[in-house]
Amino acid sequence: MKKSLLIISLLAVVFSFSSCKKDGHVYNPGKRISRMYVDWGEGEGKMLREVWNWGEDNLKSIDHYSYGSLSWTEDFSYNEEGMLTSVEDFRYGELTEYKYDGRFVTRASYYEDGTLYAEFTFKYNDDNKITSIDYYEYDYKKASCSHLLNDGNGIINSLISERTLSTIQKMASSASKDSDFVNIKLSWEEDNLSEVVMTQGSARIVIEYQYDDKINPFKNFFSLYTEDYIFDYCASQNNPIQIRSTETYDGKVSVDLEKNTYTYEDDYPSIRRTSIEGEGVAEIRYFEYE
Repeated sequence: MKKSLLIISLLAVVFSFSSCKKDGHVYNPGKRISRMYVDWGEGEGKMLREVWNWGEDNLKSIDHYSYGSLSWTEDFSYNEEGMLTSVEDFRYGELTEYKYDGRFVTRASYYEDGTLYAEFTFKYNDDNKITSIDYYEYDYKKASCSHLLNDGNGIINSLISERTLSTIQKMASSASKDSDFVNIKLSWEEDNLSEVVMTQGSARIVIEYQYDDKINPFKNFFSLYTEDYIFDYCASQNNPIQIRSTETYDGKVSVDLEKNTYTYEDDYPSIRRTSIEGEGVAEIRYFEYE
């Protein structure tokens, strides 16, 4: 599942279009997503992937679908100030808790059936932008983490190339017996993430981004899987149009290039077409709004 890859999905994850200095990590988009569909070009056509359920002030839950059937649900909980405190998937016994310093996330802890499996700690610069994430996964080989891999949900299957996924899996398999540590460095150009550098021992992945000038409806969105903040395009003000990944593992270097083209509705993406250089279109994702 995303999780055990989560971590090194990390290798391979907010919010309002007002200043983070003012609002911190509060997801309050100007236009709310209601549904997402995907077409992988495999003959099934356009399929429902997610239904977003909103309350008056914030996102309450997301229903995830696999080939037309409800697979699992994320439930979101908030404190009195409207900041996300936890996300839970009751069906699979998964829980992520978020801790803050003021209005900014400093730690995310991921549990399966009450057992701590992963932690993220965040460091910031003077502009309140995340510049470093330390990721620890504890005894990850015991985690079930199977349903997201099996049903094709999330970035692992839809946005990470096969080569990147293979590298991540190798890195995960080389983890120590009791824990695994990944350091992630983030660089910014104004309000967009420009580069991510992930390091685990001698393994290294560098991801470079280019953007459009339209509104990203996911900015400042944290989910059950914290790594999605980076890998599901939730960190930046605008939408990525090119993602270049350079992987170094076991002395070998490989490069993948992903490109996104968009159709827009009121400056928000309504369709995203993702292609991988040398492989063609990987998926077409459709967005509906309230």
